Formats: sequence, C-alpha cells, structure tokens
Amino acid sequence: AVQFEDDTEGTTGRTWVIDPTVPDTFVLSGPEDPSQLPDATFVFGTNVTPSAWWCALDPETEPVVYEDCDQVTTFEDLEDGPHELWVYVVSETGVADPSPAHVTWVVDTTAPATTLVGGAAEVCGAAPVGFTFSSTTWSRKAP
Repeated sequence: AVQFEDDTEGTTGRTWVIDPTVPDTFVLSGPEDPSQLPDATFVFGTNVTPSAWWCALDPETEPVVYEDCDQVTTFEDLEDGPHELWVYVVSETGVADPSPAHVTWVVDTTAPATTLVGGAAEVCGAAPVGFTFSSTTWSRKAP
C-alpha cells in the first residue's frame, strides 16, 4: 500500500509510506455454538495496526453491506436461529483485508420440554434404579 502526503511548505516533492503487509482479520472469541444467550460478544484480532473495523451481521444482500464496529463488539437481542458475522480490518495505512473473517453460530434460548418416560414403579431400596426421559432436544436413558 502507498500513502501520499502533499508537501504544504511550497517545495516540490511528496512523501509516502510503502506498506507491504496485507491485513488479516480473525475472530479471537465469540459465543458458544449453540448459544443459550440472545447477546453475542466478539473480540477481533489482526496482524496490523488497525484504524477501523467493519462488520456485517446476518447479511441479506450481495454485495454485503458492512457497518463500522469495534475490536470488541456486542450484538444484542438476537432472535433464535442461525446467525453469521463477517468482519474485516482496515490498517492505519488505509489497506483493507481482502478476505474478511467469517463465523457462524446458532442462538437457542428456548428451554427443552422434558418428560419422564419410565422409571421405578414405586419407591424401593434397590440400587441402581433406572429412569428414562425424553426432551424436545434429545433423549437419554439414565442408569
């Protein structure tokens, strides 16, 4: 990348910075997948000194429309279901990461309905006693 500055002293000449480093954006941390929380906090990282971060949450258009965000960004009140985030950095010399970082996760704030399907017929002192239950999420037979 090349950054030019005009010489304001009235002399002829220019100064510039040549920066051969291509910015790389990565996600350092984010929500668990699946997440039981409607809020998602992300921490981004990069290999350059950043001047700006740009994020796109659940983009629905092509090309993706990005909005200004911070190195630590929280998205609140997300609906249950799948989500995706795209993020890229712009270096202090004005070079944008050509390949934004991408992460997907699912928000599931609905508690499963659990039903006891089978177990001991009556109170007993014998061990072990087995129970069987099912839920809207998964089933398991307990020993």
